[in-house]
Amino acid sequence: MRQDWLVIGISGATCSGKTTLATGLRERLSSDLARRKIGCVEVINQDDYFLPEEHPQHQHIDHFGHVNWDILTALDMDRMCSDVDAMLSQTSQSAVNILIIEGFLVFNHPLLVEICNPKFHLHVPYEIAFARRRTRTYSPPDFTGYFETCVWPMYEKHFQEIKDRTDIRLLNGALATEKCLDYVCEILRQYL
Repeated sequence: MRQDWLVIGISGATCSGKTTLATGLRERLSSDLARRKIGCVEVINQDDYFLPEEHPQHQHIDHFGHVNWDILTALDMDRMCSDVDAMLSQTSQSAVNILIIEGFLVFNHPLLVEICNPKFHLHVPYEIAFARRRTRTYSPPDFTGYFETCVWPMYEKHFQEIKDRTDIRLLNGALATEKCLDYVCEILRQYL
């Protein structure tokens, strides 16, 4: 990792507000570029790295005949890490550049969890995640029962892998977006 980059990690449950937080953070930091001498603010979204549905690497949920989209092997993590590395190799004359990496399994990948500092994890209760997910359209679409049998159990499993890390700040994704954004911006003052 380069000294002239601050890499912010945002992870969390499905529909917990990760992308909304990353977008809001990018907007706030970008509007403040000149005053803080920030070179650039970039965002990499893990959702952009899902493998095609027919990819042989996918694991299928046998009793549903459906791809398990909620595990690292459903993603092209090599390409994502390569894109992160390429971004961090760019230089600027400014004091610091900012890269925001957001996604549901950012902290479950060994390279990404190490290069992100600070780290934020958004959590929402099952009921909120379920209600929010029902309002979204996915391609391919969720099948009936996918949330209950795959999405939420996988989230709980992946959260268990990171929950004891003291370097990850837990955020309440059920709060108003502005509250989470204000809190994260306050923490970032320590880094900028």
